[in-house]
Amino acid sequence: MSIISTLVKRLDEALDYLVERQQFSSAATSLNQVPRSLPQLDKEGLWGGVKSALDLGAGKYDAARLYLAKRGVKLHNYDPYNRTDKENKAALNSGKHDVVLLNNVLNVIKERTEREDLIKLAKSRLSPNGQLIIQVYQGTNDGQAKQTGSDQFQLNQPLSFYEPELKKHFGHVEMNSGLLRAKLS
Repeated sequence: MSIISTLVKRLDEALDYLVERQQFSSAATSLNQVPRSLPQLDKEGLWGGVKSALDLGAGKYDAARLYLAKRGVKLHNYDPYNRTDKENKAALNSGKHDVVLLNNVLNVIKERTEREDLIKLAKSRLSPNGQLIIQVYQGTNDGQAKQTGSDQFQLNQPLSFYEPELKKHFGHVEMNSGLLRAKLS
């Protein structure tokens, strides 16, 4: 078995394990719209130098992929609850990326260890000069985490709540314009 095949197999096993440990999938919260972060980053000029991006927790719709394709960015979508195994494997095997996106994902994951594992996965998919962009839905913003549907959950935390989780894994983390941005150094 080649090194690549071994790594892919281990990654598949690790992702299966993550999916099994998450209490709520929140799959039904997927919306057919461009996440707020994308046009905001467009106005900042981010997409001009970006060739590829990975969207972890992309949902079942392709609005973000179509939006970025018009800007010359190849977006790879990964979502264990809303995408096929084939799509997910292709996304994870697509190499390192200039940008990794977590749009409205961390806020629906109840378990801190699962959020941190997802942050580690995002870090592993970044190119050396890449950045992780995080947008969260703050819900009621009262810090009262709760189940919001039969398989849905919301942390209801401000953006700053997630900053310490990121700082454990990234050399540079900043909050700017309602987004968290993390770089390796």
